[in-house]
Amino acid sequence: MSAPARRRASWALADQGLSSITNFALSVAVARTTSAAGFGAFGLAMSIYLLALGFVRSVVAEPLLVRAPTAQPDEQRRLGDAALGAGLAIGLLIGAATAAGAAVASGTLRTTLVALAAGMPGLLVQDVARHRALALGCPERAARLDALWAIVMIPTVGAVLAAGVGGPGTLTAAWAMAAAAAAAPAIVGAGMIRPRLRAWMREQRALVPAFTAEFAARNASRHLTTLLIGGTIGLRAVGAVRAAQVITGPVTTVLFGLGTAAIPEAARAHAEAPGRLVPRLRVLSISLSCAALAVGLAPLALPDDIGVALLGASWAPGRSVLVPQAVLLASMGATTGAVAGLRVLRATRGSLAARSASALGGLLGGVTGAALGGAEGALWGMAGANWLAVVGWWLALLHAANATIGGPAAPHQVPGARPQASATVAGSAITTSAGIASTAVSRSAKQ
Repeated sequence: MSAPARRRASWALADQGLSSITNFALSVAVARTTSAAGFGAFGLAMSIYLLALGFVRSVVAEPLLVRAPTAQPDEQRRLGDAALGAGLAIGLLIGAATAAGAAVASGTLRTTLVALAAGMPGLLVQDVARHRALALGCPERAARLDALWAIVMIPTVGAVLAAGVGGPGTLTAAWAMAAAAAAAPAIVGAGMIRPRLRAWMREQRALVPAFTAEFAARNASRHLTTLLIGGTIGLRAVGAVRAAQVITGPVTTVLFGLGTAAIPEAARAHAEAPGRLVPRLRVLSISLSCAALAVGLAPLALPDDIGVALLGASWAPGRSVLVPQAVLLASMGATTGAVAGLRVLRATRGSLAARSASALGGLLGGVTGAALGGAEGALWGMAGANWLAVVGWWLALLHAANATIGGPAAPHQVPGARPQASATVAGSAITTSAGIASTAVSRSAKQ
C-alpha cells in the first residue's frame, strides 16, 4: 500500500471511531438517565435510524464511492453535490414517515420519535457528507465532520442533563441537532443543496437496485435470524450472543470502517493498474481476517472482575461464546476485499448473488446451530456458513475480474455469461454453506 493510501486508511479508521463514539455516548447517557421502558423507546428509535442509515448508504453513499474516486474533479464535485441533495430528500421522506408513526404513538415513544423525525434530514446528510469526503480522497474532512459532531454534542447533552430534563426525547434531539450542525460546513461548501432524489435514482439506476436489494437481504437475514434463534433457544441464549457482539463491538466498527474506505481505494487502484486489483484485495482481506480473529479473541484474557464491571451478569455468557464470535468476525474480514472489488467492477449481479447466498446461509446456519448447540452452536453455525460464503464472494469477484480486466469473454460479448456464473456461485454457496454449518454445529453440540 502506498504512503497516500496508508494515510487515507488511517484517517478513515479515525473517522469511523469518531462516528461510533457519538452513538455510544448517546446510548450511555440515555441508559443512565431513563427507565427500562424509556430505554426501550430509545432502542426502537435507534433501530429506525440505523435502518434509514443503511438505506441511504445503499442508495446514495455506495454509488458515490464507486463512481467519484476516478472521475474528473468537476464531475466529482457534481456527484458529491448531487449525493447531498439525494440524502436530504431521503431524510425528509423518512423523517415524514417517522413523524407519522409518532402521531399514533404515545408517551416517551412519541417524544423520542418526534425528535428523531425532526433530526432525520440532518443525520442522513451528515453521513452522506462523510462518504462524500471519503469518495473525494479526503478522509481527514470526514474525520473533522465527526469530530465537530462530538464537539457540539458533548456540551449540548451535558447542558440537557444539567438542566434536569434528560430523557430519550430531549437527548435524541440534542444528538440530532449536533449532527445537523456538523453537516453545515459541507452544505455551505457545496452551495445550495436541493432535495432531489429522482434525478439521482435515474443517474444511478445501474447500481442502486442491486445495492438496495443487498441491503434488504442483509438486514432481513440479520433480524429474522435473531428472531428465530430466540424462538428456538430462548432470550437468555440470545442475550449471550448479544453480549459477545457488544464485547467485540470495536472490531466490528473497524471492519465496517475499513470496508467503506476500501471501495474508493480499490477504485483508484483499479484505475492505476487493473491487473493488480485482485492481488491487492486478497492481501487486504487476509490481513483484516487475521487481525479480526486475534483482536476478537483478546477479551478472553481480561480478568473476570473487569468484564463484570463492563457487562455485569452478561459477561460470563458472552465470554463463553467469544471463540465462535471471533471466527465469525474473521469471515467478515475475509469478505472485505471481495465486496470492495465487486463494487469497483460494478458487478452488481454477482455481488447480489453472493450477498443472497451469504444471507440465506447465515440464516440456515444460525438456526440449525441454535437447535443443535444453543448460543454457541448458533454462532458456530453462522461462522461456518459465512466462511463458505467467503468462497462465493471471491468466486464472484474472480469471474467479474476475468470478464472486465481480461479473460475469455467480456460481458458485452456474451451477455448471459455473468448472470449464469453468478447464479452458479449463489447456488453452490447456499448448498455448501448449509452443509458446513450443520457439520460445525454438530461438533459444537457434541462438545
